Amino acid sequence: KSDLWIPIKPGTDAALALAVCHLIVAEDKINKAFVKEQTDLPLLVRSDTRTFLKQADVQADGRADHHMLWDAKSNSLKTAPYKTLALDALDPALEVTRTVKLKDGTEVEVRSVFSLLKERLADYTPENASAMCGVTPKMIRRLTKEILAAKNVSSVAQTSMCKYFHGNLAERSVALVFCLTGNMGRKGAGFAGFPLINADGGDKFALPPSLKEAQAYFGALQPLIEKRMADGDTEEMIVTDLGRLLYIPGNGLLRTPIWTSGTLFWSIHGGVGELSQGKESAWNLGTKRSLDSYVDESLAKRWQPLSPPKGSDPRIMISLVSNPLRRARGSEKLLEVLWPKLKKIVVMDWRINSTARHADYVLPSAPWYEHTNLKWVTPLSPFLTTTDQATPPLGESKCDWDIIVLLSKHIQERAVARGITSVKSPQGLEVKLNTLYDDLTMGGAFKEGDEDKVAKTIYDLSSTHKKMTWEQVKKKGFARFEKLPEGPDSIGNMCEFPENDSIAPLTYHVRDKVPWPTATRRIQFYIDQPLYDELDELLPRFKAPPLMGGDYPLMMNGGKTRQSIHSTWRDSPLMMRLDRPEPYMYISLIDAGKRGIQDGDMVRAFNDVGSFNVRVKVSPNLRPGQTLMYHAWEHYQFHGKGDMNSVSPTPLNPVELAGGHPHLVAGILQGQSSVFDRDTRIEIERVVAAERSAA
Repeated sequence: KSDLWIPIKPGTDAALALAVCHLIVAEDKINKAFVKEQTDLPLLVRSDTRTFLKQADVQADGRADHHMLWDAKSNSLKTAPYKTLALDALDPALEVTRTVKLKDGTEVEVRSVFSLLKERLADYTPENASAMCGVTPKMIRRLTKEILAAKNVSSVAQTSMCKYFHGNLAERSVALVFCLTGNMGRKGAGFAGFPLINADGGDKFALPPSLKEAQAYFGALQPLIEKRMADGDTEEMIVTDLGRLLYIPGNGLLRTPIWTSGTLFWSIHGGVGELSQGKESAWNLGTKRSLDSYVDESLAKRWQPLSPPKGSDPRIMISLVSNPLRRARGSEKLLEVLWPKLKKIVVMDWRINSTARHADYVLPSAPWYEHTNLKWVTPLSPFLTTTDQATPPLGESKCDWDIIVLLSKHIQERAVARGITSVKSPQGLEVKLNTLYDDLTMGGAFKEGDEDKVAKTIYDLSSTHKKMTWEQVKKKGFARFEKLPEGPDSIGNMCEFPENDSIAPLTYHVRDKVPWPTATRRIQFYIDQPLYDELDELLPRFKAPPLMGGDYPLMMNGGKTRQSIHSTWRDSPLMMRLDRPEPYMYISLIDAGKRGIQDGDMVRAFNDVGSFNVRVKVSPNLRPGQTLMYHAWEHYQFHGKGDMNSVSPTPLNPVELAGGHPHLVAGILQGQSSVFDRDTRIEIERVVAAERSAA
């Protein structure tokens, strides 16, 4: 239903985006005012170290967090604005190659990021990029022309490009198109990854042992927040840092949980990382050393959180709001490696999903309409939605809150009976068991059966909703957000939430000149972190999709279905009537013909990692060399052993393990490793009737 369809090779978005950038720069069509003020492109980089030139490099009393630029007006070296993005009297030069004197008297060459970028973009002429991405030079020029002619350009990437191994580079490259043209932070214009918005009362509610003490804690934080803001930090930076503290053991936040990287957990404790060991070269991952060495470096330097630490096995897993044996790529390794380590596996769910089939206990959770709840949303639809209990929980099922509270109650009772006060966590932290129930319920203020009271309290604590009462919202079912939430998962939207107008994210940065929460306090394209340097990703670039799974001719892509939310309703008989009622894979007419495969045939998809059987749906909508497997099928819906995760090794990308850098820090929904399945390589072969029967 598009006006313009661009047939691109899967996993090559960076090449197309950089070709567009090449033309914008070559034709001098960049939005210079935006680029100079909002981005790091005017900032200077030392040629000797390939790191940013800092004020501390050139001044005896200089600061290491202040960056330098070359001012065209005064023709001299100047410090970039720190507390604001407003340039005032400065006019940063974009193309700079200069020699500057450091504070120790030595001279070094410096270049602007824009100068380095222009050099890199020289490789991405429409003709060169066409060979990389399959889009004709004529189409690349047409796309560039339409972008430049448009009043507004917008894109929401969602969780698509990030599931390619080099998705990090693709998203940085696409973002560069938007910044070179100034299409950020205004109505109808902007590039977003995964926009999220939540009521911020949950953060305040999550600090036991009482609301009163939580409020006192936030009161104690206020002077520290005010000092940071006086020093030039923004509310966004401070709230983001508080979210990062949740990943640091002994962080000082009362009794907050210790978060960990799910991807690292499955890779290390679940054995998924074993699928990629020794395959770096064969799979063309482009690394300089083994993936294990990058993981070890990241963990040793505490760049990434892992709980329990490497070498210390997990003992109990309680799975809720998840389905890891369906969801984790390479999930068969979890049964082989993780399950034997676990003394107890508990699943909280309202159905027997793939993980529940391999659990010791299944605690029946009440489905949505059997309990009261608040829902997370996105600013694409800026309404907090609620679920009011329509009917009591069926049978012995209970809402999630009751299950967790009752578990804590029995743990406390057993601890007291056995004379246990506390235990040590793998991080060496004290975990009190003899008051677990008392602390979780805030001294009995929120006990089992109080789910509606919990939801009301979270709603009342939220700064985002004040016009409607909890009872009014429950009755209506939704309430528009009134202001920007003060939580680490939402504050990055950085904009107003007008009552009768659309939302324009990032306007606080672009319109009001509020610095960005990056190392340079600008939209940052040059990342001077050692791993980015080692892998030649200091600036955006294109890297060809790797051969994940082996050197096979077909690339298996994925997508989300319309009739399910992940695996929820995936096996519902009613919903399955809307589609083919079993797992299926799309393949192109040409690929099917080459292999003697017809629509509806059962095929075996395989690579060096594993295999699975699946029906085929032959389609004219796919290009040769591409297959498409929609996500979320349960393991038991496949014929025989294996499912779509069996062929997905999802190797870790080293740059996503990076840290020790001002904004490359693990936190809520940021700074952690992704999972990759969109460029998995496979081959398929028809399963004959006898083989099908045996399977």
